[in-house]
Amino acid sequence: MRRSTILWSVLCIAVVIGLFVVKHRVQDLEDRLQALNAEILSDRDATQVLEAEWSYLNQPARLEALSRKLLGMESPSAGQTLTLDEFRLQAAPDEETGTAIADISSKRKSVQKPETEAVSEIAAKIRSGKPDINDWLKPILAKMKKAQ
Repeated sequence: MRRSTILWSVLCIAVVIGLFVVKHRVQDLEDRLQALNAEILSDRDATQVLEAEWSYLNQPARLEALSRKLLGMESPSAGQTLTLDEFRLQAAPDEETGTAIADISSKRKSVQKPETEAVSEIAAKIRSGKPDINDWLKPILAKMKKAQ
């Protein structure tokens, strides 16, 4: 009888220790779950704030005003637009050079006057097929220097 009492005592102690460990592990997991739920809520709030900022920053009227003010851009004129046929003609490979750049400006009878000499130099480089990567930046920097 003494052996069975010791066996039952050891078994009860093992069950108590096991329940203790499981209880603390469950509490740790519940704490982690609450922390993750709180993080999810804060991320949702941050996402809503970012979406509101994005919609404000992408308002067409605001972008148009900034492009006019900072970049000196204007609404495109009729001479700057292409029809679908002209686009296809421009994208078609040239028979002599084998490139996909076709100069359609001579085919159009619209006269485009560049605002600065830098713009005309850039256009000449593009037509010759040797554009500089930073050419697009030169007119913007020139306008910024004038504004200062």
